[in-house]
Amino acid sequence: GSPAILAEVLKRIPPGSAEVVCEYAPGRLHARRDAIPHPVTESRVLHVFWPFRRGTRPRRLSRVLAFPLLVIYGLWRIWRYRPDCILTLYFDSLWILSSYLLSKLTGTPVVYYVHDPYLELARFRGGFNGRLAAWLEPRSLRHASVLVLYDSLREHYGRRYGIDATVVRHPAGRTVEVAVDQAASPTGARRVVGFAGAIYDNNARLLEQLIAECRADDRLEMRMWTNALPQVLDQIGAQQKGVSVSFEAVYDRLLEALGKCDLLYLPLAFGDTPSLPVASLEHVLPTKAVDYLLAGAPILVHCPAEYEMASFFKKYRAAHCLTDDSAASLRDWLRRWASGDIPPIDPADRRRALDQFNADQNCAVLFGRLREVTGKQ
Repeated sequence: GSPAILAEVLKRIPPGSAEVVCEYAPGRLHARRDAIPHPVTESRVLHVFWPFRRGTRPRRLSRVLAFPLLVIYGLWRIWRYRPDCILTLYFDSLWILSSYLLSKLTGTPVVYYVHDPYLELARFRGGFNGRLAAWLEPRSLRHASVLVLYDSLREHYGRRYGIDATVVRHPAGRTVEVAVDQAASPTGARRVVGFAGAIYDNNARLLEQLIAECRADDRLEMRMWTNALPQVLDQIGAQQKGVSVSFEAVYDRLLEALGKCDLLYLPLAFGDTPSLPVASLEHVLPTKAVDYLLAGAPILVHCPAEYEMASFFKKYRAAHCLTDDSAASLRDWLRRWASGDIPPIDPADRRRALDQFNADQNCAVLFGRLREVTGKQ
């Protein structure tokens, strides 16, 4: 989600007014491509160690090697480019620490854009990175201006550090839905349940549960748009009869396909997973939530009631919410929905939720904050 968010922001910055530095990510064949009018430098230090598995000593060594190179490169670019500020995604120790030091060394203001909790995930993974995060987070956030994606993150950092963060939501590049508001399938036809996006350990078990329920009910059909590997699809039962799996790289065509579904499924795990703790999951609102709102089909949010995702959709009454992770609860809800016993979502409420991601409004907030930080227009 973060590349799509930054791409939308960068498209609105005049050519010649920004430079982008990021890590090189090879092999991403199934990914959305967003052209931006700015030079992009990709750090390839980690790519040298790409054949080695994550967490192995060569990969850890590669990050140690990358850090001084990144700081030296940053000093050179600041000396040549004379930027008014540094904008950094707040998620990785390497980039947080390097931008913090560059700001300290050069006096260049730094703005951190927090998409997911950093300290909670680092502590969950443990080791040196967890100890570094405990030292780095309070110093870096109090030194910088802070933007956050969600209201819950703003409240979180306000309680912990007394920081008044600014909420800049995912700027949706579309302002008009591409689909109709009513159910897509004609009367008597099988009802289509759709899912789009990556499959992680934070949604795989719930997807497996949904697929099993759809295959067991003749009234339901499951369609998925994902770049997941065949072994992942096999683990959740998506390669069996009755499940349609494809990938759509053209965003408008993806939204059109999603809009033809009768229901769009939006799950998040109810407990810690191998890669993410609940302390991180409770602040997540996946990028595909915006895609689903744009598509126009009814949404089923499946996660604990205290999560940001459930709170957001309940606040705007823009989706159906199921806050129990048992197979029986999902089966009962799908049975009632397929029978027409679940009241429909008001299209006006969905549009009200979608308005929160208006690209013009959110980018105006972001650029207003940057003007305050830099003192320039």
